[in-house]
Amino acid sequence: MPKLHLSKAKIDAIEPGPKDVIYHDTELTGYALKVTPTGRKVFLIIYRMGGRNTPVQRYVIGKYGDPCTPRGAREQAKVLLGHVANGIDPHELKQERKRAAASPIRTFEEVATRWYNEHLLPNARRPEGLWRALKMYALPQYGEREFASITREEKYQIIAETRRLYTGSAAQRVHVAMTALENWALDRSIIATANGQRMKINIPYTKRDRVLEDSELKAIWDAAEKIWESDHPTAMLFVRTLMLSGQRLCEVGDMRRSEIKNGNLWTIPAARYKTKKDQEVILVPEILELINASPSTNDLVFPAKTKPSVPVASYSKYKKALSKAVGFDDWCFHDFRRTCASWLQDQGVPGHFIDAMQGHVSKDEQGAFRHYGHAKRRKIKMDTLQLWVNHVLGLNTGLDVVYDGMDQNVVELIKLAR
Repeated sequence: MPKLHLSKAKIDAIEPGPKDVIYHDTELTGYALKVTPTGRKVFLIIYRMGGRNTPVQRYVIGKYGDPCTPRGAREQAKVLLGHVANGIDPHELKQERKRAAASPIRTFEEVATRWYNEHLLPNARRPEGLWRALKMYALPQYGEREFASITREEKYQIIAETRRLYTGSAAQRVHVAMTALENWALDRSIIATANGQRMKINIPYTKRDRVLEDSELKAIWDAAEKIWESDHPTAMLFVRTLMLSGQRLCEVGDMRRSEIKNGNLWTIPAARYKTKKDQEVILVPEILELINASPSTNDLVFPAKTKPSVPVASYSKYKKALSKAVGFDDWCFHDFRRTCASWLQDQGVPGHFIDAMQGHVSKDEQGAFRHYGHAKRRKIKMDTLQLWVNHVLGLNTGLDVVYDGMDQNVVELIKLAR
């Protein structure tokens, strides 16, 4: 089948033929354009909800034109393909929305469920977080109540109780989820007015600035093996991969084998990435060794212990077990990422090298670079990550791999940047 970068200029230049022709996009796998003999041009995605033995399916995004522009269709295709990667069939999701729209909804649980299916799933990078906040703290108490009858005072009570029993961060998530839910319901006339329910509250939030000491990194690394070597080895591999990669918790937890191309190029799809853009991570040999050691038999690298088709998600359980083993609990998994960036800074690695490796938008790059700089910087990413990996592994082997053991290419890169 023909391939084409589906830009406006290229699409406008396509002439209809005697039969339907499907043009596959050269950059986004699964995204395509169908051109009929009458000249009708339709954006769609082509996918499978399983392996090679499952049927190929097509989902129509929309007809080319206003409002379905090439840029808008591409962004929607990324979201839909992200659902497919997470095991959600776009056709089933569409039918669920139709069923929800056809039936009247009144209770808090009904409104929240429709909000999750129609808004969070298609648009949020990781919708489970906000949904879990409602499911755990609000639905048990107000699920059967009429949505519009819940007062501002009652909502404050939910937040206050969440903060008292759990943490300020949990209360903040509940506040964000309930405010977003109400705004969505108002926009769709599910409720006529906010009825005084919109909440303005300043929940104190403790800024995380924890940087782990080398001895703490080593203790957590060792504890991972002691706890899960015989019980659940995938969890041990997950924790160590998270520590070495410098990426975010959810990104490593949701890693797919199909996302790793050319041996060591891991592309995190935009639908799962914070910046809403594809992020390339160059996996060094030590990380690939951990990934290849996973006993998983499906596409997920780190599946849950009891549900192999679901990504690993027992983060709090793992953290508690590790904390008990190492004897301290004032840390979290995201501290690995912060410690990685901080240590690299101490070694003199330029900030934009670290930003490239961790997928941040660099503040060091101004002017024309923001508009015209599209370099992949794979060499910089790989060498910077290798430097961090050498350091962590050096803590566990007794080797001095700070400067003497550093890859010579990294040394030269640092000298050049200075």
